[in-house]
Amino acid sequence: MPVCTASFLRARMATVLLLVLGTLCWPCAGAVNAAEQAAGRWWDGTVFYEVFVRSFADSEEGPLANDGVGDLRGLIDRLDYLNDGDPETDSDLGVDGIWLMPIMQSPSYHGYDTKDYYKVDDEYGTNEDFLELMEEAHKRGIKVIVDLVLNHCSHEHPKFVGSADQRSAHHNWFTWQRR
Repeated sequence: MPVCTASFLRARMATVLLLVLGTLCWPCAGAVNAAEQAAGRWWDGTVFYEVFVRSFADSEEGPLANDGVGDLRGLIDRLDYLNDGDPETDSDLGVDGIWLMPIMQSPSYHGYDTKDYYKVDDEYGTNEDFLELMEEAHKRGIKVIVDLVLNHCSHEHPKFVGSADQRSAHHNWFTWQRR
């Protein structure tokens, strides 16, 4: 049974962290006040709402509409329920941050076995939908974090599939043992 090794984590950590920091943290910098940024603890006092996109809200329009599976467009359409961006209202939940469970390409319903770290799962929408979610959330003062699964990947991930070949540069990224 193959498992992820430390060399795999080191090799991928820098690439994935740069992607995450570049796409997630940079846009939210404007949504964080200067004192929170200076303190480096913007999450203290933040009210988070964890979202399992698949079961949160199905979109009512577009290619994924009314298919019974929640998607990013459905989440975008319901952001005002979480926080409408107006501190004077009390008709929303007052959420300051959303924590998305895994949304990347995965063969499973839960997404914890990532197949492609750079692409939103087709059932949830597109990378463009994700960027729109970020933009709309930030307009309302909502920060977005994503549960990014780095410690293991799908049996369908190209590096895993290729690692079965002992001559592969990625063979030692996984521990192989006979049963």
